Amino acid sequence: MSALLRLTTGLVAVSSLASAAVEIGHGRIESSVEARADYDSNIFANSGEVSDEIFTLTPEVHYIRDQGIFTTNLGVGVNLVRFSDHASQDSEDPYFSGRIAYSPSDKALLTSDVGIKRTSQADDTLNARVTSNDYTYNGLFQYLFSEKLGYRLTANYDLNDYRTAGYSDVEAYTVGIDGVYVYSPKLTALAGFSYGQSKTTNRAAGHGDPASQDFRYSAGLEGELAPKVTGTVRAGLVNRQFDNSGFHDSTGIFLATGLKWVATQKTSFTLDASNDFGTTAGDQSSKTFTISLGIKQALSEKLSLDGSVGYDHANYTASGALSGRTDDSESARIRLAYTFTPVWSADVSAGYRHTESTLAISTYDRITYGVGVTARF
Repeated sequence: MSALLRLTTGLVAVSSLASAAVEIGHGRIESSVEARADYDSNIFANSGEVSDEIFTLTPEVHYIRDQGIFTTNLGVGVNLVRFSDHASQDSEDPYFSGRIAYSPSDKALLTSDVGIKRTSQADDTLNARVTSNDYTYNGLFQYLFSEKLGYRLTANYDLNDYRTAGYSDVEAYTVGIDGVYVYSPKLTALAGFSYGQSKTTNRAAGHGDPASQDFRYSAGLEGELAPKVTGTVRAGLVNRQFDNSGFHDSTGIFLATGLKWVATQKTSFTLDASNDFGTTAGDQSSKTFTISLGIKQALSEKLSLDGSVGYDHANYTASGALSGRTDDSESARIRLAYTFTPVWSADVSAGYRHTESTLAISTYDRITYGVGVTARF
């Protein structure tokens, strides 16, 4: 992680000497630096509601090649975070992201996404500020063996290696297969099955093992679902089976939806909803429903406003020394952004979250607001 931090700082320093993207071969290098000052009324996301001012500097650089049958986007960056009153929470969090896509014809597509990052954040599930090293991989291969029919293979892997004492590491993978039907050039139907496993390691004494297997059966649509409406709608059933008799197998509705409606040239709306199982670093199995509605409004050529409201319902189950809990959360966010030049922009933002829980420490309010300035090169 320290090597990634040094690499990021050096690359941004070099590329920012130019006032525009640097062309290299068939691609280009783009960089940015964002500076933020924020107030957070609850930096640990729990009933203690400890507040502080937070200052963040985020330099990053990307290599982008977005033309031809082979495209890629490779990025490195770092979040440099400093607290006004809680210096023990200061952090330097580097990250790397890589996406490679290969499409030799209209019938075949291969994509591969890799992410490596250190995350320091107030976790709403754990009700604490934690640091983890996170590793992700998402792969997809799609092939059409006729004009209308084909198949899609997917593979996903996640490892959250927690550096904060008292929390377990979480590892999960999923593989899936879908049948593909191309209804039109703009709309595709999918139906299939996925299998996944998740587990925790390095558990604290008295914590039960939440290791489980997930079986998902779902169908959906992706693309242009209606005039001016694009996105994905997918629903079905998911069954979770546990390896530990201290947990109880469960079946529920699976949902993964993300929609965007471009109402006018200046106004767009988004709707995101999900319902699925998960596994936490507190050695709990979670079942979470989330829904959010967003809006983006162009107020002028340079000024834009975006915001969202959301609701989460989460059930957590555990065995051993832990007990289960239920959380209900409402949230709202608003952001005003202004573009001064192609290089310089600024924004002000504010957010609110209220969580009501069956566990006292998990019931809290959180208010955030701040200002940021970004330079893009």
